Formats: sequence, structure tokens, C-alpha cells
Amino acid sequence: MIILKGKGVFKQLPDGTLVRMSFPGPDSPHTEMSHFHIDHKTNKPHAEIPDDMRYWPKEAAARFYAEELIAQGYPKEKALSFAKSVFNQATARFNAIKNKHGDDKNKLPRPFDENGELHPAYMTNTYGTHEARRVPSSRRKTTNHRGDVINLHANNAPHPTAGRALESAAFHTHKEFQEINKELGFESQLGLRSNVLEPQHIIRAPGEDGKMRGLLRRYNSNERFPTHPDNTHAFPEHHAQARRNQAFYGQISPFDIIATVAQRHPRFFIPHTGAGRPPANVIEDLMAQGVSKQLANQMARAPIAQAMLGRGKQGSGTQFNNLLTAISNHLEIKQNPDVAILYRKHKGQFAKEIKGMDRGRTDGAIRLMAMLKTAQELDTDVNAALGSSPAPQSVIEGWNSFSIQQGGEPIDFEAMGIAEDHHAMSNRIDPDTMHYYDTIPHHIDMDDTAGAPGGALPPPDGGGGGAGGGPPLDQLTQEPSADDPFAAQGGSTGFRATGGFSPFPAFAPQFDPNQFKFSEDDPMGAIATIMERVQRHDTWEDASIMKSVSRVNLNPKNAHDMRFLAKQVELEPADVRAIAMSIGDWDRVAKHFQVGRDVVDIIKASCVEVL
Repeated sequence: MIILKGKGVFKQLPDGTLVRMSFPGPDSPHTEMSHFHIDHKTNKPHAEIPDDMRYWPKEAAARFYAEELIAQGYPKEKALSFAKSVFNQATARFNAIKNKHGDDKNKLPRPFDENGELHPAYMTNTYGTHEARRVPSSRRKTTNHRGDVINLHANNAPHPTAGRALESAAFHTHKEFQEINKELGFESQLGLRSNVLEPQHIIRAPGEDGKMRGLLRRYNSNERFPTHPDNTHAFPEHHAQARRNQAFYGQISPFDIIATVAQRHPRFFIPHTGAGRPPANVIEDLMAQGVSKQLANQMARAPIAQAMLGRGKQGSGTQFNNLLTAISNHLEIKQNPDVAILYRKHKGQFAKEIKGMDRGRTDGAIRLMAMLKTAQELDTDVNAALGSSPAPQSVIEGWNSFSIQQGGEPIDFEAMGIAEDHHAMSNRIDPDTMHYYDTIPHHIDMDDTAGAPGGALPPPDGGGGGAGGGPPLDQLTQEPSADDPFAAQGGSTGFRATGGFSPFPAFAPQFDPNQFKFSEDDPMGAIATIMERVQRHDTWEDASIMKSVSRVNLNPKNAHDMRFLAKQVELEPADVRAIAMSIGDWDRVAKHFQVGRDVVDIIKASCVEVL
């Protein structure tokens, strides 16, 4: 079974149309610049990027990191040189591990010299297989068969419709880089979630407002497809200003919702009285604005605090999200398709305000406002779902004062009007597939063995698909037969008689039930067990998750242990035990229990020794 790790890299045009990137064609300047700097459909350099900003991935990553450092208080004039020194330090740590294990072949040159100039080894478009995050530095492959540094990754497994494509830039030292940041007390998005350099971080151009914004965006396996109805804000950021300008309701800050919600829905301001300490960062932020320690403690316990300064991200098991779930159920957003359409319409018409690493606060505010606008259009009072318990006036006034200090303004629902249509830049995707490739084209520098084990599966005519040779991919597909047991997965014709998997159904014979051998007792047990093991290893090596794990020996069968863990993640002990004991895809587990994937990761990691 092949698990697709990504959904592709996309560029958004000014009108909102999303164009999938693939590889630069043979008639493009693919030997002169990073392949990310070429529009793969036109085979010309991205017009949005000035010539003096066409940085190679490692240089671009250092500049992105420098901006992150500046945002965290580091002196602007020293940020870039310091950023490059951190990349050098990470490489030195990586090479020390290689020295210890006698692996000279996969040591890396120092990225930047004394003058800050990038080493030529990183100024190439050399592709290589992407290795999983769990692969330790001691075993990580950094060079190809010639000894050249691997700088780019295509998707290891062909996409069912888009084939092979450029996905990311290599970041062999991601683990060491994040370790150094943790020691220094800084945060960086580079290598935080994936052990690669993401296109949205390294391929940027000045936006309409003059700020550097990502021109491309990679959609990973945990995200909605860019044109999915529930994707209303996850787009390449370059045209963010245009999206904001065209949003019917305009731009909204998390602080803008307080004045409106305080009078209409006081349930969001009732402090919880359960066990557990209120978040220290919330208390510190409030006290910095002159709020007394006693009042700050009460305010930090209110659900509204999680939207303003805490975890507002969808799925996180917080009181704030529990209240949103109550409103959603009351409106029947998930149960009624017509109401779901109204909700998505309103959600897409709020201009998303990007505030960096805000842990989903803006998203939480927009989801709340979209639900309230949906309720307004349906003429439905949501307070029936929330209860009418009075909130302490001191907490309400405290939050109102704080919001004003942060530039928040009350929102007049009636004056906003009602959006009649979805956002003009939503749900548009370029239908042209002529620039797609079903296999790695000949002009791309990649080892023959890159990708799935055994190398790429050739089409019957020996040529590539799309612009690289052979017919476009959309002409190579076929519909699964009516009696195909794997129809939901794209059809059994993708499975080869050899036991491998071909993402292009036309390359394999018609479905033959005799080519499969199923376990008589547990046909998916082995796959589920392997998936479970892989996810555990990934979580164990994810510092962003493990920092939230205080114990790793909790027993799902021990009631005391489950109560302890339940308090930490704000769930019922029975749900925590069920999550801990679940087997299979953790994203599906998170969806089933309506919690964030990070919650599942924390629970699994807390029980890893027992499991």
C-alpha cells in the first residue's frame, strides 16, 4: 500500500485560479535557476519574483529564518548573518554524527562561508528520494550515486492523476536545526512539521502590500485539497491582499469578536472551575497590558481566551471549540448539506488575517463569526445551545478593555449585510494537465531508483506522460468496475500482479480477484500495525509534540493514568483510553473523536512505552 504524503504544489493566479506545478520542461531555463523559480506551465521564470530574489533553496530558507528571528526580537541588522550561522551549526552537528558512524559519503559541506556566500553544492537541481522524518541522521542519505548533494525532492509515489512532480527542497539537517533553535529559545517553521523546506517558505515574492509572501504552496496529506469546499483560507499567500480586498465581510482580527460576543453570548466568558492551571502565556500577556494577576487568572480560564491567545485551531479539545461544536450541532451544519453550504460561504467571506505562529486563533475567530452569520441568515438564536448562565462582569469588562488596547473594534452584524455568494477567488483550478509528467522526465537529474522501491514503473510504450513524452495523464485513467472491491481507493487495476501498486490504472491489467491473497482472519491487521508503528516513531521524533508529553509510561488500562492524561488534554478519560487503544490512521481517529491531530499524538506518545 502506498500512502501519498502530499497533494501537490500549487500557484495561485490573480483571479484565484490554482495551477498545479510539476517539473520545468526541457525548453525552460532549468539549468540556470532553482526549479521552483520556473512556472511549470509556461516554462518561464515566475514574473512575480524579481531577478535579484531568485535565491537557491538554502539561501531562501536562511532569509525566511532571519525574518522569523526579527519577529522574535533579534536585531534586524544581524539577523541574516546569525541565521546563516545557525544553518552552519546544524550542519556541523549533523556531520559529527556522520563521523561517529563512519559515513563520510553523506557528510555535508558547510552551507555558508565567512562572507555569507552559499556553497556551490547547494546551487544545483539534484533530486533524490525523500526519507521519512523518523530516519535518524546517522542513516540519512544526502548524496546521489555521483556524490552530489541532494537538494530537491519529487513525490516518492506518483499521484493518481498528477503523476510525478517536484514537491520540496531537501533539509537534511532539520533535526539539528530545530534542536539548536530550542536551545536558543527561538521558534521556526522550517522543518517543524516536515523534514523538508516547504515551497511556501522559500519561494516568495513581494505581495500587493510589499511584504514577502509565499508564491507557491504545498498541500500535505493532512490538509484539504485546495478546492475542497471546506478549504476557505488555505491558499498561497502571494495574493492574500487581493483575497482580503474581495472578501465581503472584510478583514477581522480575533480581538474584533470580543465586543460583539460579550453582550450576545456571555457563555464564552464564564471561567471554567475544573482542575488544571490556566495557560501561563495568556496570563503573562494579560498582565503585560495592566491586568491584575487575580483577574488575569480568571480571564485566562474563560473559553474566549483560547480564541484570543490560546489554541483556537479546529479540532483541539478546548472549551472554546466545544462551544463552537454546540453551535454547529444546533445549526446542523454537519447534518444538513444546505446549512453547510451557507456556513462555508460565510467563512470564506471573512478576510483571514495572518499573524504567524498564532496556533489557529484567527481561524477560531472566523469559524465563530461564520457560525453567527449563518445563524443570522437562518434567523436562529444559538444561545439555546450555549446556556444562559451569567458571566462575571469583571471578566467581560477585562476582555473588552484588552481588545480595545489591541486595536479591536465592535462588529455590527446588521451593518455587515449578508453575503450572497462564495468568495470570488474560491474553488477555481486550472484544468490543463498537459504539463504533468507520469514519470520522471529525462532532463531531470534524479537517480533511476528514486521513488518507490524498484524504481518508477514504466508505461507500456516506454515513454513518459504529459509534456515529457506520451499522452497526458488525464488520458491514462479508467473508471473502476462496478464489482471492484477497491473502487473507493481508485480501483484494483492499480494493483499489479507482482504485488506492487501502479498509480496509473491503464498500465495494469483489468482486475483479477486471483491476483490478491487476503488474510483469513485479519486482512488489514498487518497494514494497520505497520501504520501504527510508523506514526509512533514519527511522533516520538517530533519535538513540537514531545515537549507537551510529561510521561511516556501511562497505561490505557489504568484508570488513574487515564484521568491524569484526560486533565492534560481536556477530554473524558473514556475517550482518552479509546484514542490510546485505537489502531490505524491517526488523522481518522482525530476526526472520529473531533479532536486535533496533536491531541492524538500527545495521547499516543504518553502511552508509548506500554503500547
